[in-house]
Amino acid sequence: MNKKMILFALSGMLCLIISSCGGGSGGSSGSGAVSASVSESSGSINLSGKVWRDQNQDKIINANETGIPSIKVNLFRDSNGNNTLDSTDELITTTNADWDGNYSFNVTNTTGTYFISIDIQSGINGLLLTTESADTITSPSFVALRINVTNLDAVITALNFGFVNLAKWKADISSNGTGFPFGSPFISSPAIAPDGTIYIGSTNHFLYAFFPNGTLKWKYEVGDKIVASPAIGSDGTIYVGSADRQFYAINPDGSLKWVFATKSILSSSAAIATDGTIYVGGTHLDLTIICVGSDKQTTVQLGELYAINPNGTLKWSFPLSGVVNSSPAVASDGTIYIGSDGDFKFDISNPCGIKFSPAVPSTYPPSDANPFFPVNGHVYAVNANGTLKWDFKTLGHVESSPAIGDDGTIYIGSHYPLEAYGATRSDLVGVGSLTTGYLYAINPKGTIKWYTDLFGAVDSSPSIASDGTIYVGSDKNDFFAVDPSGTIKWQYPTRGDVKSSPAIASDGTIYVGSNDGSLYAINPDGTVKSRFILSEGSVNSSPNIGLDGTLYFATENDVHALIVSSPLAEAPWPKFRRDLVNTGRK
Repeated sequence: MNKKMILFALSGMLCLIISSCGGGSGGSSGSGAVSASVSESSGSINLSGKVWRDQNQDKIINANETGIPSIKVNLFRDSNGNNTLDSTDELITTTNADWDGNYSFNVTNTTGTYFISIDIQSGINGLLLTTESADTITSPSFVALRINVTNLDAVITALNFGFVNLAKWKADISSNGTGFPFGSPFISSPAIAPDGTIYIGSTNHFLYAFFPNGTLKWKYEVGDKIVASPAIGSDGTIYVGSADRQFYAINPDGSLKWVFATKSILSSSAAIATDGTIYVGGTHLDLTIICVGSDKQTTVQLGELYAINPNGTLKWSFPLSGVVNSSPAVASDGTIYIGSDGDFKFDISNPCGIKFSPAVPSTYPPSDANPFFPVNGHVYAVNANGTLKWDFKTLGHVESSPAIGDDGTIYIGSHYPLEAYGATRSDLVGVGSLTTGYLYAINPKGTIKWYTDLFGAVDSSPSIASDGTIYVGSDKNDFFAVDPSGTIKWQYPTRGDVKSSPAIASDGTIYVGSNDGSLYAINPDGTVKSRFILSEGSVNSSPNIGLDGTLYFATENDVHALIVSSPLAEAPWPKFRRDLVNTGRK
């Protein structure tokens, strides 16, 4: 008797049906998550497959991929006919996969729906299922395939379970405390050199260099915490700033090339222009404005954008309003963009204001996004010669760093408004909403294109996919996909603030960390592909993906390397600092 394999949808899942009909025997599919071949037999149906390490995650058993031995495999019958595996279903038999991961069952008593199940809490724990599809039932404790048997005179093979161990290696960079001046929410993110060396900073005062296999190459000690992400110059020099108010240039062998002294806490990550100029921002420790003609002075928060020559000398510096945790980005025309938190006293028309006698009128400028709110933060555009191009006044503090689209649009996030206008522009009232936070699209000339409320502070820095979709997180505990028009396409709820900035892989997968202690792999349609759960706390670090498909990110205590198979996408701005070496340059 000839048989044919038919796929049909039932309760949202695909079932395998063996039925009598004309034609030849079915074949084995190489690309599906669950593939089965049917051949003639007599008296019973044989169900068989393999449990194996799908190291490249292509769902195909390749010659160099090994089976997972001794895994317990269960065969259940759908006793209650509800097409899902539950506690009322009958356990028919149990077997163990052999030394090469192969297993086999014979069904002789009846047709109907059967489940082949593996307990992922025992023996397989810690591995990620790669062959999940509509054919697969998953739960926190098991994975199962569902097979609908309509004729016992057949053989179904290739009912395979592929697993991969995402964790490639973990290296200790244990911090001595996460506190940072001015409350920077960030943790250093890795840079990947052309030779595969991974560079990353730590709050334990060290800049680390790791070989691609996770062994320590060298570490360089600075005077205070490093939360900035290192950037790598064209000659291999590694640049990074520290809370010790120094900006460092380190040779690839771990020796000091030069150090540039500042008066600023440097939590901002550096950007490198095509001419080798290094740009970095910081929060100034001299926070006082002397009111000339008055016996009083005004305390403000000021920032600074530094332009440093490749030899370690100052090219120029530019004053910024407020705390600076944002990292600069360099456009193709040489314009430098950077955000700041803003300072109400500094931002008024006369910072000394009523300290003069008689009083000098002083007003608070309106936001460029919404004129009914005063300036609460800034996005600056600075020319390559150190002069101001424009100053976009935002609705909230800007901790986020800019991403630049192919058309020159600048995307950046901010907090919620802290203050609103009272009776006049000289009178402010506190707002402090915890349920607003914004993603801005700013035209290259400094005008608002659109802004979208993401319902929580947007400290995460945006990434831009090849289709123009903007991905970014917020303190609403959500991760968002935003259309180039400013419309929210979808949002995925994590269970913690999302301060990490996403990295987009060439297969379209978006990787991002959350304060719920997880790194998420999210499909372009907003569904979760996988979740890597950590035991050591928040994931504020932004991931980077090497050419070999290894993903790197950090927690407060460790650097992690995960197997994700696809390298970084070729997209307008696929990750924090844009490229593998973190130049922050378009």
